[in-house]
Amino acid sequence: METPLTVFTALADRYRFERELGGGGMSQVFVATELALGREVVIKVVRPELLEGVSVDRFAREVQLASRLQQANIVPVLSAGDAAGTSYYIMPYVRGESLRARIDTGQPVPVAESLSILRDVARALAYAHGEGVVHRDIKPDNILLSGRTAVVTDFGIAKALDATRTSTGTLTGMGSSVGTPAYMAPEQAAGDPHTDFRADLYSWGLVAWELLVGKHPFAARTTPQALITAQMSEMPASLESVRADVPASVASLVARCLAKDPSARPVSADAILAELESVGTPAVMKADNGWRRLKIAAVAALALGALAVVLRVTQGDRGATVTDGALERIAVLPMENKTGDSTQTFFADGMTREVIGVLTDAGVRVLGYRAVVAYRNSPKPLREIAKELGVDAIVAGEVQQAGAVITLSAELINASTDENLWSRKFERPAADVVSLQHAVATEIARGIRARLTPDQQQRLAAARQVNPRAYAQYLLGQEAAALRTADGFKRSVVYIRRSLDIDPTYAPAWATLAITNSYALIYQTAPRDSAFAAAMDAANRAIALDDNQGDAYFARGIARLHNEWDFVGGYADFDAAESRSSSSLGLGLLGWAMWEMHDFKRMFKRSRQLVDQEPTTAQWRSDLAWGLWSNGDAAEALASARKGTEVDSSFYEVFDIYSLILADAGDFAGAEAAHRQAVRVAGGDYWVRLFNEGLTASRKGDTAGVQRALTALDGDARLAQRGGLLFLVGKKDSAYALLHQAIAERDPDLLQVLNAMPPLYPFRQEPRYQELLSRMGMPERLRR
Repeated sequence: METPLTVFTALADRYRFERELGGGGMSQVFVATELALGREVVIKVVRPELLEGVSVDRFAREVQLASRLQQANIVPVLSAGDAAGTSYYIMPYVRGESLRARIDTGQPVPVAESLSILRDVARALAYAHGEGVVHRDIKPDNILLSGRTAVVTDFGIAKALDATRTSTGTLTGMGSSVGTPAYMAPEQAAGDPHTDFRADLYSWGLVAWELLVGKHPFAARTTPQALITAQMSEMPASLESVRADVPASVASLVARCLAKDPSARPVSADAILAELESVGTPAVMKADNGWRRLKIAAVAALALGALAVVLRVTQGDRGATVTDGALERIAVLPMENKTGDSTQTFFADGMTREVIGVLTDAGVRVLGYRAVVAYRNSPKPLREIAKELGVDAIVAGEVQQAGAVITLSAELINASTDENLWSRKFERPAADVVSLQHAVATEIARGIRARLTPDQQQRLAAARQVNPRAYAQYLLGQEAAALRTADGFKRSVVYIRRSLDIDPTYAPAWATLAITNSYALIYQTAPRDSAFAAAMDAANRAIALDDNQGDAYFARGIARLHNEWDFVGGYADFDAAESRSSSSLGLGLLGWAMWEMHDFKRMFKRSRQLVDQEPTTAQWRSDLAWGLWSNGDAAEALASARKGTEVDSSFYEVFDIYSLILADAGDFAGAEAAHRQAVRVAGGDYWVRLFNEGLTASRKGDTAGVQRALTALDGDARLAQRGGLLFLVGKKDSAYALLHQAIAERDPDLLQVLNAMPPLYPFRQEPRYQELLSRMGMPERLRR
């Protein structure tokens, strides 16, 4: 391919071309400098043979659709265009090698590193598929390794080329689709016009096989036609047969991704990610080699899921009591599937979380899902697992479907004696699944010795059925929300909306939708007005359908506080939520709101409860550390933050608070290191970086450092952060003026800046400071 001079000429006023990187299957690649910003970019010029019959205008529009993808594992498209019939697109330049180069070194990639790369690619696919974008050319060449993160490039380009062919340019025949034969799904190779996201799952499976083995499964096929034939008719060897240290669960997952029939592949990239997330540490992976991966089928998931909804009426705070001699602390291990259907992992994970929520609501101290997931299919004796988890008893169960009959077995085991305290086996026709749920619910209530009130018993008997397809989408939404990331919450909305399209009367789905939009308000990941409206609408719908939805009240409370500063209404919602069924995400909203309100006593009650339930979840240790720091409990705050960094090094917020606590203790080197880690994990210039740098500088007595942070924030919309830093450089008049402007514009950061930042406490009793709080409508009891 000749140098594309037309593109060089068209872009000469904006870009300086530096060098050619070579080319991939679809483009010729150049590195250039963007003159306005001085940054390096990659300009990819589409190969002319692929442009034959392509509408360049439609190609640009299709690429523009892909350009909206904004996720940490996706290299975004910055722009696209056409120069004299030559199409091009522009992306950021990513420093690092491609996965192709890593594989071609010939050195085996450790399993743990391989799984980390594969998780990142699955995250990218899950996000893109949730946005309706299919890649269609997943291969090692399009996966770049930047530091310890894998990122995927060229999203949507292959689809754009296929989708924009005119009638004269339509390709026909086997293998005619744009893509790479070595990584094409069978249906894509056959030119099936209905190829969808499942083609990406097949390509992911091929990449996984090649990465773990070190060579392509069809490496002996050297021509495109031979490769296409292999894709359509040959199955790669089992991973376990060619690399002994690959966990059996991973080998099974890859084999399912490589199914020739798209319907036999995992249901989504989210499902792939869920399975990979549960593989765990090398020790757990080693144990997994000897154990088969088990999952719950959809109909069984419906049974357990509605059981969870039913049991949530047994609230310890609303009258259900635990009698003397009952078990103090319980762990629910991931449910075991005996159906033989290995495609429903997310159901097993979702149902385990639901049952844990049920037992929590029943007044039992039960560990959260993240504390037990590493013990999935563990060969360890139950007594040993119980000792490691620090519990008195373990709940275990299994489900099997044979034709139209469902069999469900459950047991409660005393951890100290291995004694089976109770066990029951239930068998019902699938049509009678609700009666099965009621019978199991009664046995669990008896087993944990929870005494239900008459009202709770009545609710138990009145449980409604749930559409299985709606419930499946609901569980996927719960799975995504449980990641507690902006991307996870965004994907959660997609799944929950699908659930509600099927069954708009399912209250828990509305409550989850309210939760995701409320978190968007906190993290400012969506336009404030639209997120507020969506949260309020979903919460009100959930409450109207089922007044027991505590999450809906939590979500509505945080929305009222953040968007309207409705302290009376917000607190009323929080009070209502605490006497109703709720999830850890809902309780997390309460803890965060109480921190912003300077209501630390109430925060600590729930934050410590969350840490007790999920001791390996960094977010709960981080939230507790923020509260302790704001309350002046330095030693406990330091311990909580440090532990949070140890249990999960991928959660940036815990490094944020860790840096501020270390700065207060005078460990400025440690504080700066923790802050750099927060920036790295968060992915760069995230929204609190400069504010925290200013706070740390003030602790050092570095007024010039605070001023540098202020200068960098000059003109930024975060008025409250700028106002807070102005106090620390002695410009109080300017600070008060800016904070009054922040009130007028309802800056979402204002609550935490004014109420929860210890460096500003010396100004809190000033009349002008109190006037700020009063102007916001804050009750007097919260202003002192």
